[in-house]
Amino acid sequence: MHTYENYVFHYTDAAGLISIVERRKLWASQIDYMNDRREGTLPDVMLQGILHPTNSTYPPAIAGKRPHHLNALRANLTNGVLAYAACFSTTFDSLTQFRMYGPPAGGFAIGFSREHLWKTNPLIECEYSDQSLLSWACMYINDYTNAAAALDEPGLTPEQLDTNIRTVNHSGLNDTIRTARLQYKSPEFAQEREVRMAVSGVNFDDVKYRASRDGNFVIPYTELEIANDEVKVVIVAGPNRNDRLATQATGYLQRLAWRPDVGTRWQLAALGMDSGFIA
Repeated sequence: MHTYENYVFHYTDAAGLISIVERRKLWASQIDYMNDRREGTLPDVMLQGILHPTNSTYPPAIAGKRPHHLNALRANLTNGVLAYAACFSTTFDSLTQFRMYGPPAGGFAIGFSREHLWKTNPLIECEYSDQSLLSWACMYINDYTNAAAALDEPGLTPEQLDTNIRTVNHSGLNDTIRTARLQYKSPEFAQEREVRMAVSGVNFDDVKYRASRDGNFVIPYTELEIANDEVKVVIVAGPNRNDRLATQATGYLQRLAWRPDVGTRWQLAALGMDSGFIA
């Protein structure tokens, strides 16, 4: 009996599905072009609110902190994040996602085990709780100001203080906020239960471009090659207008995925939306 609790699913249309199975590559789009217009900004908005000079809502988070450390943290929040992400969901039967990321009549989802994806890049579990974001922000302020205070000594010149702040800004704390920008999303998208494979530091030569689904934007993206191990990969057909043809398509893709003669070694299984594994 197979289980799929450890699988995550990427929703796409038929063309995207064929490309993934045939080429073993996923598109990781620049996060500015995701469906959440506040993508990548929620941690900064929360931190700016706490750090605002007239703030009275969360005074314990900044009580006793040195003003020049708080000012440095405010200034550091102007540094944005340029990252690319391939998106997955922990659910395989979301009608909303079939219709959002596939054609109006249905679409497909392709599922991979988490262990298999981790061979390509680490995964980030998205969070949708404002309270969790607030807790993280307070912790980040504390960690940042403590790191800055540890470098301060009496009698330092302004130049030395500035050097110390630069040291903090380029420490592991920068990685922490970059991850948070990818991790925290608006509660209105909680039903997507998103898991991300994120990439930063993409070389210019590795960036490609495609038109958005509605044809209004040019979207930068990069390609991530998924390990071609002998593993089980799952396909789910959405509520297509011709379920017989959609189901028939999984048979074609099974043959495309398992061709050791040309080096493709994925074992595709079909997953029914209501009945579990069916192949």
